[in-house]
Amino acid sequence: MKFQNYTTSDRIPCVIMKSLVFIHPMRDKNNYRQYTTSDIHRLNVIRDLRNLGFSMKSIQDYLENRTIANSLSFMEEEERIINQKIQELYQLKVDILHRKASLKACQQLPMEAIELMRLPQRKCVALKTDAVHDDVEYQLMKLSKEYEKNIYTIANFNTGFFLDVSDREHIHASSVFIAGESLQDWEFTLPAGTYLNLYYQGARDKAHEHLKRMLKYCDENGYAIGKDITNVERFRHRGVVYMTLCHNGNNDICGSARYNEEGLGVSTFGEQVIKEMNRVGMMVDVSHAGEKSFYDALAISGKPIVASHSSARALCDHPRNLTDDQLKALAAKGGWHRYVCMADSCARTEKLPSRMPSSI
Repeated sequence: MKFQNYTTSDRIPCVIMKSLVFIHPMRDKNNYRQYTTSDIHRLNVIRDLRNLGFSMKSIQDYLENRTIANSLSFMEEEERIINQKIQELYQLKVDILHRKASLKACQQLPMEAIELMRLPQRKCVALKTDAVHDDVEYQLMKLSKEYEKNIYTIANFNTGFFLDVSDREHIHASSVFIAGESLQDWEFTLPAGTYLNLYYQGARDKAHEHLKRMLKYCDENGYAIGKDITNVERFRHRGVVYMTLCHNGNNDICGSARYNEEGLGVSTFGEQVIKEMNRVGMMVDVSHAGEKSFYDALAISGKPIVASHSSARALCDHPRNLTDDQLKALAAKGGWHRYVCMADSCARTEKLPSRMPSSI
């Protein structure tokens, strides 16, 4: 039988020191402990089982009652625990890779630029309360605790809030949610679709000032009504007196003066919107609208329309500015137009007329 010697100064892991009750090493003439290969095997078993989370009592029961059946049972449990740890480590790796990708992507993001983004359907869980505490971080931690088995690392998920914007001077969250594809159980989904997006760098409490910019953008682009025609009257009752049909890009109402390669005009839904705006007394604003949308709106609207912030294309050749023919058509239908001075890059080098035509 082979022996190995360890002095009392040898650094044996703490878990093994606690397990020496299971072995009885012999002493040599110098009083050094002598361990047999069987002792070393038992120590290795104890170390491995402790690392997997087995209690000292269960390990002792196993070592004192070792049979083939008992050993197989223990090994199956070891295998189950190992597979679980592998899954946890894999999830941790996935989360780290996700965070790395997000950080790299952040380096390329257009900060504070409002843009439309097509997003897929997203799984979500929400905090089960109707009132959100002022401390947002507290709410997120509470949500994370509620779904701790579902949410491995909260930093790897998108957090969001359902907002009450009825009073735009005092916007507040009505509930908080977490969205992520790796959620195993979820309560609801955010539908796939086109969303308004803005990235900014800074504290969460700075979000409100950017949110107000986005809401204004929605108003100018007709996004506020969504696809619900009744929202037109609802906004009119809340004081909205005009709405821009589109902005820098096509929407459900009409084609824009920019990024409109198809040459789209006013859609069927857009025609309904314009007629509803006429009915409730809301002005139709065609600034940013494409040329076809402009003439479609003129034809559809039973009341004069406006171009609240456009320039003359004769002075600045830009697709979102109005041609002379558009200006004359607008005036002929009783509409009005407000000139806006564009950037220096639009200035023309030739001398401008000293007097503008009085007919426009």
